[in-house]
Amino acid sequence: MRCFRLSLVLLGIVTTLTAAAGLASDDLAEVFARLDRAAPGFRGFSAEVRKVKHSALIPEDDVQTGKIVVRRAKPHELQMRLDIDPPDQQEAVLDGTKLEIYYPKSNTIQPYLLGKTAKPMLEQVLILGWGSTSRDLKSAYDITYGGQETVAGQKSVRLDLIPKDKDLLAHIPRFELWISEESATSGIAVQVEIYEKGGNDYNLATYTNIKLRGVSESEVKLNAPKNAHSEKPIK
Repeated sequence: MRCFRLSLVLLGIVTTLTAAAGLASDDLAEVFARLDRAAPGFRGFSAEVRKVKHSALIPEDDVQTGKIVVRRAKPHELQMRLDIDPPDQQEAVLDGTKLEIYYPKSNTIQPYLLGKTAKPMLEQVLILGWGSTSRDLKSAYDITYGGQETVAGQKSVRLDLIPKDKDLLAHIPRFELWISEESATSGIAVQVEIYEKGGNDYNLATYTNIKLRGVSESEVKLNAPKNAHSEKPIK
């Protein structure tokens, strides 16, 4: 599961709870409608990204910034390229079940072969708010409405997701997903939080300056020099 380290609320008293549940149900239906309106026209996007890795045992979070480009070649088929800024400079490309990470400092490429077992879990992670429909999400997750929030100045709605797949659940017990309410990016994920096994450690990715657009195949290819050394693939 290392390859996608590239995420869930209630209140009470009988009558209040009943009314709140009805409101949450209506709000969730509106979020689903927003996803379904955005999905047909989604071809890809580019954005700036800020990644935070939090470990309960380490006092200081690991923070990285960079740029991400995502391309949807076919339904349920995403290609992705992530460029991390210095000092941890690296370039990661995901295409199908193959992940390659290029480290400029050592001029080395580390390939990962995800295999048939990891592919279904990877697909469930990749449908999180990038051209996915409500049907896609509901088939893979139990979903709870988390309320309206502002993420990096962007109006959004938080969804709490618990995987239905037992293998994915064993590694990632829950996700939190923030769906944009802004007109230009409506129905697109602006933040994703992935909780690791145990529930105390998490990975948080926030996307800003999002541009929904067609993305060429060359933009999601690894941009390493020809003399870069390729390590043995890790399975």
